[in-house]
Amino acid sequence: MILVLDTMLMSPSLANASELAVKSGRCVVHIGLNKTGTTTVQTWLEQNRDRLRDRGVHTPEVRSSKVDFPVLLHFLGILPFQLTNHLAPRGRIRRRLNLTTLQDQKEFCDACIAQFDSQLADQTAEQNTTILSSEMLGGWVKTQDQIRALDEWLHARFDRVDYLVYLRNPADWILSRFTQNVKHGAAVSLDSFIERNRHAKLFGLLNLWSDTLGADRVQIRLFQRDELVNNDIVDDFCAAVDIDATGTAPAISENVAPSARELRAILVRNRLRKALRLQRRESGTRFSWLANGTKLTLTADQSARINSINAEDLEKIRIKYFPERTTVFADPLNSHIARKQD
Repeated sequence: MILVLDTMLMSPSLANASELAVKSGRCVVHIGLNKTGTTTVQTWLEQNRDRLRDRGVHTPEVRSSKVDFPVLLHFLGILPFQLTNHLAPRGRIRRRLNLTTLQDQKEFCDACIAQFDSQLADQTAEQNTTILSSEMLGGWVKTQDQIRALDEWLHARFDRVDYLVYLRNPADWILSRFTQNVKHGAAVSLDSFIERNRHAKLFGLLNLWSDTLGADRVQIRLFQRDELVNNDIVDDFCAAVDIDATGTAPAISENVAPSARELRAILVRNRLRKALRLQRRESGTRFSWLANGTKLTLTADQSARINSINAEDLEKIRIKYFPERTTVFADPLNSHIARKQD
C-alpha cells in the first residue's frame, strides 16, 4: 500500500507510484551518517557508474535546473518530508535549491522522480541491483512515519529494499565533525564543540531505523579500520551489498582532513572573519603549505569526556546489535580510521 497524504500536494509521480508497470530487483539504501566514509563511497559509485552498470549495478544520476551539481543525495533526504507533507529542515540545502514552500519542494521532487523512474524503466534485466546513498537520511529523518513513507515509495519500485548504516566511534566521529565544521567556517574551539556535541545518540538513531523496518533489513557495520574489509571503506561497502569491485577505479576524494597546523590556521582565519563581522563562508581557501603533518587528535581528557557520556548508549548497542562482542569498538579512545576516508 502506498501512503498518500494529500493528493493536492502529491505529484502524479508520488501518488501513482503503485501503477509502475514493472518493478526492478533489489535496492540497497545507504543511510550515510556524516563522517563515516559516505563521501568516499558516493565518489566511488559515481566514478565507476559505467563499470558497475555492466555488472548489474544501477547508480541513478538525478539533476536539477536549480543547481549545477547532481542532487540524488539531496532528493533522497527531502523525499521523506514531501511524502509526509512537510517541508525539509531549513538551512543551506533548501537555500541552494530555492525550496521556500511545499509547492517548491513538490516541483523539485516531481522533477527528480521523473528522472529516477525514467532511468529505472531503461534498466536491462541484468541490472538487478540499485544503490542509493545519502547522508541526509541519517541526519534529517527523525520519525517512523518518514521512514515508512520512504520505504513504501521504494517498495512500489523494487521487489526488495534493504538498508545499510555505518557506525563510528563517538570520539573519532565528534573530532571529525569538528574538523569539517572548521573547514566550513566555524570559529568555535574544540572543547566548546565537544561540550555541545559530545552525546552522539547513536542508540536512538539505530533503533529508529531498525525498529521501524525490522532488524533483518537494516545492516549495521562499524566504521573502524580493523573492522573494514581490507581496511577500506569501499571494499567493505561492496562486501556488505554483495557487488564485485574487481578492476574498478579507486575513489578519488577531495574531502581530506587538514593537518593540525592547517586546521589551527583555518580556525584563526574564521575567528578573524567573525570579529570583523564578515559573512561566514561554507568553505574557504586551504593553507596547502601547512597540509603535511600530523592530524589533530583528542587529549585523554577530551576522549574520556566523550566516552563517558556515550558509554551507556554503546553498551545498549552492543547488547542489542553486537551481542557477540565484548565492546562495540576495539579501541574506546581512538579508532584511527584512515583520515583520507573522513
